[in-house]
Amino acid sequence: MSRVVAAVSGILFSCLVNAAGAQPEASSSGSGFFVNGDGWVVTNAHVLEGCTKASVPKLGGATDWIVDRQNDLAAVKVAGGAGKPFLRLRSLAPRLGDDIAAFGYPLDGVLSDSIKVTTGNINSLVGIDNDTRYLQISTPLQPGNSGGPVVDRSGSVLGVATAVLGSRFAENTGILPQNVNFAVRSNVLELFLQSREIEYESAPRSNDELKSADLAELVAPAVVQIRCLSEPPAPPVATDPPSEQEAESGALPKLGAEELAAIFAHAYHGAWSSPNEAALTFMSGIYTESIEFYGNVVSAAAVMEEKRKFALRWPVRDYSVRDRSLSVACKDSVCSVSAVVDWFAHSPARARSSNGVASFEFQINIDRLSVIRETGSVLRGQAANPEGMLTRWQDQNGKCRGGSGDSQETLRACDARTHTEKSLAAAGWCYGRQGEYGHQMEWHRCDARSIRN
Repeated sequence: MSRVVAAVSGILFSCLVNAAGAQPEASSSGSGFFVNGDGWVVTNAHVLEGCTKASVPKLGGATDWIVDRQNDLAAVKVAGGAGKPFLRLRSLAPRLGDDIAAFGYPLDGVLSDSIKVTTGNINSLVGIDNDTRYLQISTPLQPGNSGGPVVDRSGSVLGVATAVLGSRFAENTGILPQNVNFAVRSNVLELFLQSREIEYESAPRSNDELKSADLAELVAPAVVQIRCLSEPPAPPVATDPPSEQEAESGALPKLGAEELAAIFAHAYHGAWSSPNEAALTFMSGIYTESIEFYGNVVSAAAVMEEKRKFALRWPVRDYSVRDRSLSVACKDSVCSVSAVVDWFAHSPARARSSNGVASFEFQINIDRLSVIRETGSVLRGQAANPEGMLTRWQDQNGKCRGGSGDSQETLRACDARTHTEKSLAAAGWCYGRQGEYGHQMEWHRCDARSIRN
């Protein structure tokens, strides 16, 4: 037991960590709609921009993000969305002048939290600069409508509400547009879903012309609000490292359960970003004898075998908890921790590199500082942000250069800095350019003038 506590203490208590316990709060919102009975929701890519998490009220978190920024489309799988009503895509090409309706949740926090419907027509079969991916519509849209469905009078999807020609256009031209809005066409959405192997249904040709109230009853149950979640920044908490005697005896500073769980989460990812020997030593002491590991109940030995295989395959790794993504909830002695993690992995022997973004969740027995459940999933379509890796290097570099030359802490910091440099180099980052002096050198995306080791 003392070995686990000492490992956590040695890795993390000498660092600055964010205050734990901050609960995620909605920073923006948009709309979306179900396209099948498996819980997949379509929305705009820009609705998810900058999100650390996303959720649908009353249904739960959004997972398995797939984002197409070029066409401003995205799909997320909603935890409680299986079996919900869904909309079908119109197979018949849209016609100029078609009567349409838009559904969504505009102006969250200003208007009511109920769904809104507006009606109008298709004004043009192309968008700005003759962009054939879009329809121009007269249906009034407001902030928060983005990602909602635009349907015909039978309830079939014609497009995805995406943009409003508004105040910025007026500032640049002096012309105030009236109800000039745009939607991504349903045939573009079809290609997006097909390429991602997300099931959907096409609507048969229909001559039904539903009244607005009947149309709302049909469409509204399949439309949801998507809340973009982030955590408010908190001032860093500086914690002095315990002495070696305190660490070995298990005497940790007096911390609340949520704060200790957050520190443990950072320690976990910091350790897994270390060279294999140190990483596996840490991991070998944190799992209970029986653990729920990615949906299966297995032994700690089985978990460690998986960790060893991965570490040998990818000996250079960096895992960083994305800023303000950490969420902690504790009940009695068990804390549930979730976060969004940017990860980089490199194999020098195989000359292979990989990176991505993943959601990570685990449960900790806080009394024993042991993991009793671990799971997560890669957020598809997202590239890793190196900001956490760069911050890690800056911290290690400061301790390496500023510490006592013969102390173990300084030597460990220097070794850790070298390891992080390998991750940065594998990710395409260079330190300094030709002709620069030491104080001018900084990390940057490698280019023709970069100094390459």
